[in-house]
Amino acid sequence: MSSTLIALAALAAAPALASTPLQVGQTRSCLSNGEGKQLFITVGRIEPFDQDHTAVSVSLFNEAPGAQVPGVAHAPIDSVVLETSCPNIATHSFPLSPEFEQGYGQWKDANGGLFTVTVDRIYDMAVSAMAKAGIRSADVH
Repeated sequence: MSSTLIALAALAAAPALASTPLQVGQTRSCLSNGEGKQLFITVGRIEPFDQDHTAVSVSLFNEAPGAQVPGVAHAPIDSVVLETSCPNIATHSFPLSPEFEQGYGQWKDANGGLFTVTVDRIYDMAVSAMAKAGIRSADVH
């Protein structure tokens, strides 16, 4: 009985997944733990990645006023992580970044990996990488 209670407690503590499955073209709002972030993703592609994961290629947008980085053209994210990180369908939609297909092609050509961290963390990593590279938000299209 105690193992059943532990299992139920674990399920209760797990974040709820969105009730609407991920779909190409869908825009979702994402959870964020920082100021200056209003994160959204738009789904560009959904495809098997390996035996245990499904890759969801997205464009990521930060709609917060004065955002350090307004968006990321292409990010391949594990589907379970994405559903947990961006649980709600957005009330407005965003088109994919104009650079989405180029980023997707580079990822495929490089046999790239898959993000298994939250969209909030992916955004923070992009801001950090761009700062280290000396790229200003004004340089991002």
